Amino acid sequence: MQKIKNLLYLLSISINTTVLFAQTTFTCSNTTTACACPPGAKGEYYSGYYADVQTYFTSNAPGLTRTDNVINFNADNIWGAIVPPAGGTLTNPDLYSARWTGSIFIQTAGTYTFYLTSDDASWMWMGSNALVTNPTAATAFINNGGLHSPLTISAVGIFPVCRMPFKIHFGENGGQNRAVLEYESAALGIPRQVVPQSAYCSCQMSVLPIELKHFFATVNSDDILIEWVTASEMNNNFFTVFKSADGLNWSSIAEVKGAGNNSSIKEYSVLDTSPNAGINYYYLMQTDHNGNTKKFNMIFADFGNKEGSINLFPNPFNDKVVITSMSEFSDTILEVYDVMGKKVNIPFQKQNNFRIELNTSELPKGTYAIKIINLQKVVIKKLLKV
Repeated sequence: MQKIKNLLYLLSISINTTVLFAQTTFTCSNTTTACACPPGAKGEYYSGYYADVQTYFTSNAPGLTRTDNVINFNADNIWGAIVPPAGGTLTNPDLYSARWTGSIFIQTAGTYTFYLTSDDASWMWMGSNALVTNPTAATAFINNGGLHSPLTISAVGIFPVCRMPFKIHFGENGGQNRAVLEYESAALGIPRQVVPQSAYCSCQMSVLPIELKHFFATVNSDDILIEWVTASEMNNNFFTVFKSADGLNWSSIAEVKGAGNNSSIKEYSVLDTSPNAGINYYYLMQTDHNGNTKKFNMIFADFGNKEGSINLFPNPFNDKVVITSMSEFSDTILEVYDVMGKKVNIPFQKQNNFRIELNTSELPKGTYAIKIINLQKVVIKKLLKV
């Protein structure tokens, strides 16, 4: 086997060790450049040699998963403790396969050359092709497949500013074991170098630090209850609730500890015990353990309507919502918003001076806020369609 690999290596020298493919123009499927995962490449190590069968990695379970700071395995004895699942010895592992996934931050748009060196087979996919569970040979950005001694294949791509998803399949059948990923951009003055850890993210796609499901305020007789629900949290340190009387000038009223890392529904609440007469505005800000922050959409509550002069029923609702008032509706404006603060158009009919009916039959299930503007008075109500 080693003789065959040596022969292939000599042949590769005669036609240049580095083989260059035509350039590919990429679009960005990951427009958020921030990364919520550890820097580096997610490495999954498998027992046995995959022999260029790309489905090997989904047909088998990895024996080891870790984050590799860089893909720069340029000697036999620098792979670390991968035996098992690899065969051989710690200083010279063999008969194993690896799959690296993540994203590479392209900080400046332009033309880049990527170099993939391996012994034995390796393949690389980038962009949307890297997000496919079982990518094919036809969509590979770099094809360095087959049994061979250390061989470098390069490819040129035109990239936008992006955290570009990538996937690499690698396998070692025996003898030397090498896997190195480099890049350069002559046009941008970036010399050829191993892709640094600072450019890597171990997630293929940017993961939102918070998946916010609901954020609403409910008026009580003496206070306003602010509630929010998260479906998942990553690296979340704490929330801050801000309040304003005019939607322009804000002050913090509460700080609530976050769940850190959590993949289940979690509920939070804060009580505003000193609401302003009339409209109260609130927004939520999340801070992660690295000090990064994210603001969420503003919500509002009308403390001037706590006596309930305007009522909505049924709530929860299905096909319609009826709005009644103790005073006449005059030049009424109705605005309905979904849970993300997006305005939703709903047909409504004024049945008399004290009653309005909304047709909600086409409205998807979920939580909504309705804003009723009538003779300079603004009322905000929360609704739930089931």
